[in-house]
Amino acid sequence: MQESEFFFVILALLVFLLSGAVLQLVSKLTRIPFSLLLVLFGVLLAMWSGFLEHKFFIHSDVYSFSQTFIERIGGFALSPEVVFYIFLPVLVFESSFNLRVAQLKQSISAITALSVITLLISMTVIGVCIHFLIGIPLTAALLFGVLISATDPVAVLGIFKEVGAPRRLRTIVEGESLFNDGTALVVFGLMLSLATDSSFKDVSFYTGGIGDILYKVFGGILFGGLLGYTFSKWIHLVRENRNVEMTLAVILAHATFLFAEHIHVSGIISTVMAGVILGNYGRNKISPAVLETMQHFWDHMAFVVNSLVFILIGISIAHSASLDFFFPSLIAVFVVIFARFVSVIPVLSGLNPFLKKDQRVPFRWQIVISHGGLRGALAVVMLLLIPDNYQYLEMFQSMTVAVIIFLFLFNATTIRWLLVRLGLMSFTPVDVLEAEESHVLVAHSMQEHLKKIHRKRYITDDVFQRISMSYKKSESKANKKIHSLFRKKVVFSEHEILLILKKHCLGVERKVFHQLYAAEEISEHTLAELTASTERQKERLMFSEKQSKRRSPVPFEERLKRSEKLFRKYLGPLARYSIFQKIIMRWKKNSIIEKHERYRSRRISAWSVLEHLEELKENQLFHEEGILDKVYEQYTLWHKNATNRQHALEKKHSEFLKDRKLYFTKRNCLEMERTLIENFFERDIITQKVYVLLQESIKKRMEKIRVNALADDMQ
Repeated sequence: MQESEFFFVILALLVFLLSGAVLQLVSKLTRIPFSLLLVLFGVLLAMWSGFLEHKFFIHSDVYSFSQTFIERIGGFALSPEVVFYIFLPVLVFESSFNLRVAQLKQSISAITALSVITLLISMTVIGVCIHFLIGIPLTAALLFGVLISATDPVAVLGIFKEVGAPRRLRTIVEGESLFNDGTALVVFGLMLSLATDSSFKDVSFYTGGIGDILYKVFGGILFGGLLGYTFSKWIHLVRENRNVEMTLAVILAHATFLFAEHIHVSGIISTVMAGVILGNYGRNKISPAVLETMQHFWDHMAFVVNSLVFILIGISIAHSASLDFFFPSLIAVFVVIFARFVSVIPVLSGLNPFLKKDQRVPFRWQIVISHGGLRGALAVVMLLLIPDNYQYLEMFQSMTVAVIIFLFLFNATTIRWLLVRLGLMSFTPVDVLEAEESHVLVAHSMQEHLKKIHRKRYITDDVFQRISMSYKKSESKANKKIHSLFRKKVVFSEHEILLILKKHCLGVERKVFHQLYAAEEISEHTLAELTASTERQKERLMFSEKQSKRRSPVPFEERLKRSEKLFRKYLGPLARYSIFQKIIMRWKKNSIIEKHERYRSRRISAWSVLEHLEELKENQLFHEEGILDKVYEQYTLWHKNATNRQHALEKKHSEFLKDRKLYFTKRNCLEMERTLIENFFERDIITQKVYVLLQESIKKRMEKIRVNALADDMQ
């Protein structure tokens, strides 16, 4: 590449990114979907480039530079390699990394049906309709059907987040877009071979094709899962090393896609699996500070890639648009919309009777899912994979352009209106109560914060009085609204109020569990068990299910003795050897330590919840129904039980837990040292050099006691 060409390429990319930043601001101000603005901007750039080619302006150096620059921009084209190996991995990985398995499990049946059955029905309906209405061969029509069936609801998901659409609805739409991309690409490869190579038109092709699809799908799942698990382990080994952790995540996203395609399994499915595993199983292995940075990084990368992709789609649309295929394009638009509705609603409605109540997809959601099925980057990518000499390529380009533009102009801009009409944006009295209760807590916390900084003389008396008064008014106003809600005819059930209160409590518990894990006071296995327990409690509460007792009726000590006897029984004479005795004792010690971690975590989390409930009581919330007192009594009992069990376990197995208690005490002391040193540095008592020296010393001592604790656990 010549230097001048490289200069214009870099300049064009910078212009695209700047345009994306400006258009995002415009999108927030005008509520026009961001993706639509990017596509339209790309079309305008390409049209401007063509307009300048007529050279209506007076020639000058400035004009010559501008003309060359605009022509280069207008000449930008999407290539399959760039989109496949640079853009798609980022978009797919970012979405899958933020997809929670707990949310996915509740909707996995609907997502699977949409990703496979709906896509195949849509492909078939579009193919048959195009075949009869336009008159092209069925294989060619089906090829167009599969390339235009994969959804890309970036604009719709952005609106969902803005208006606060139901979380499960967002999960279903996002899950479908992730998993049907992989299905679409696999089926597209099959149909492309069928449409372009007559030698495959026999029975053996279909049997081989089905086997190829299964290999690509399940091979992609296994390969992505393996890499996701491996990289999660590697990231755990380099905890607290920000740059290395971030680099491994970036490598995982692109290497998974690259090598999956190399071994001929689905790159998208592999990347989705890798992202889901790192975002769920590997999330707890990422350093807490790095996790927040990583989330911001992938959000920003998704913004960058979306800006480039949709602007380039707009440019491609302008180049490929042709009036020669106006009527086929018009037919394609209506056929695609029709196929979307007849493939989504019957499938989800037919699936609902076989699902649990909390897993069903309401009819209103089915309409939104059908209406929100936009098309985007993947359709353009699949077009680029079709050979240039394919006789229907130009027709497919015009039809795809028409569908993408229409869905962006109509469906994306009317999704907000549809949500309003279907009542999915309206606030229930419970939503209002929750919002006002949050206002009270925020105002109270800010008043306490103002008092602290006023005592330290960080703010003057008049500033303290003015700002504090505004928060008092805000707190009083929110309290009045809460009490007026209870005085009105609106009656809150005990379940509704309990749901709000328990969400607070479970949120406090989850935060405590993650803090304990970050401080290395509990294992990852214990964290997974505790967080899964809070998720189950939340689900039971949301769907009014009775709490099932998962605890074994057999006491822990008795289970421990039974298991030890079974070990010795199965080992037989081998149990007398020292190596097997050590294995048994190590297993016993680990079981006791894990049980101690759970009791201790429950005790600490219950105490933290009680402090939070005291704050709610101080703000006079939930007093009307007396539910707060009931929950307070419940957590008081849980705290007492956890404390008693922890102490009993420590007394019974002091020989196993004494090292553990010593580790906790040493670590707490070092954390206190770290806090004191940070305070000294903030007050300029010590210099930067001394601060770094002391922090390094604490880090080394922390690592030493951690290694010693691990060594003790292995003994």
